[in-house]
Amino acid sequence: MKQTIEELNYNSWTIQKYIQVLKEQNREVLVGIIKSSFSSIHETLWHMLWVEEAWFQRWQGNVPQKPESNTVIPELNEIEERFNAIHNKQIKFLESLTGSPEEVTISYTNFQGTHCEYSLGQLIRHLIYHSVYHRGQLATMLRQSGKVPPRTDYLVYLDEKKK
Repeated sequence: MKQTIEELNYNSWTIQKYIQVLKEQNREVLVGIIKSSFSSIHETLWHMLWVEEAWFQRWQGNVPQKPESNTVIPELNEIEERFNAIHNKQIKFLESLTGSPEEVTISYTNFQGTHCEYSLGQLIRHLIYHSVYHRGQLATMLRQSGKVPPRTDYLVYLDEKKK
């Protein structure tokens, strides 16, 4: 359990590092069209948040709703607040478990209508790997905009924790 919480803490720290860098950018950097999985840095960050919230809903046995195509993407400050809130909920949820996340089975129907069943631990790893994938895209998008992405290596995280 301790390792899973540490991994979620690291994931949250990396997202906060990106948000700090993005707050320093002008609006054009955030919403400018850059070819990637999503058309802008802002849309990529919104997708990452939405996925974190959707998986948390599934962990609790709820059915998340996909955002409508005309959904207005929240501003950066709201995205930051929601990332912090979902991270706190994730940690409290894990701390409330009596066993290991590997012992908890989560059943759900995905957005394609397929029934799925995985351990909570597997779903948490999936969520973290999804975040890593999109953080890589954010780094590339920032570089394409002439900006420098934050250093989010795990060892940097560990060094900052020591301070």
